[in-house]
Amino acid sequence: MTLILDYLILCSFTFGLVTALYIGLKTIKLI
Repeated sequence: MTLILDYLILCSFTFGLVTALYIGLKTIKLI
């Protein structure tokens, strides 16, 4: 159970990081 929870936290963290990088790159391209 904890393993699944850790995996979900890791996935959400990675997804958030990728989204932040993507938004950052789009912002840089707009400037």
